[in-house]
This record gives sequence, C-alpha cells and structure tokens, in this order.
Amino acid sequence: MPSSDIPKPPTDHEVLIDALRAVMAPLARLAVARGLTHANAEEVLKQAESKLPAGDQILFERGVDKDSGREVARGKTGVVFVGDAPEGGKKVAPLPAAFHARLQAHGHGTPA
Repeated sequence: MPSSDIPKPPTDHEVLIDALRAVMAPLARLAVARGLTHANAEEVLKQAESKLPAGDQILFERGVDKDSGREVARGKTGVVFVGDAPEGGKKVAPLPAAFHARLQAHGHGTPA
C-alpha cells in the first residue's frame, strides 16, 4: 500500500472539535427547540472564554447594518504572547499587564 493511502491520525484540534460536536449537538437542539437565540449562545461562549487565562482570550467583533440592525459580519482575533524560555527558545507568555490595561480601557478583556 503506498504511503499516500495510509490515513493520517486526527490532530488534537480535530479530536476536540469532534468531542465538542458530540457533547454540544444534543444541547444545541434542545436550546433551539426552546427558543434560545444565537446571540444568547454566543454570550454564554464569551462568558466561558472570559474565564480563560488572560493570554488565551479571543477578541470578538460584530458588524451590524445601521439601518436594519441585522448582523452582517462576525470576526474574532486570537492573541498569543511569546517570551523567552529558560533554555533559550521561545514559549507562550502571560498577557503583559500594560497590554491588559489598554484592552480594558477600550472595553475589551476581563479583570486579571
């Protein structure tokens, strides 16, 4: 069998997405059946994300049509800070306090 025919094992990300679907699909069906809106669900996810360590947070942005109020765009930006590792390499670093203060000043982020 050529090596190209050998299936690759799933990545950690793919495994996590599959697990998330398995856990959340029944809950999502129930929520929709009971009238939960996408905005309600998004708020719950944002609240969960606010509990993450500061360096793991994601900034959400939402574009809304001024006339109709209809959502026309959605985006998110992940931020990772990198610092020096003791062995001379690089590693993920905590959110710098000055950057966190600027985020909070502009209405983003959560208390440290």
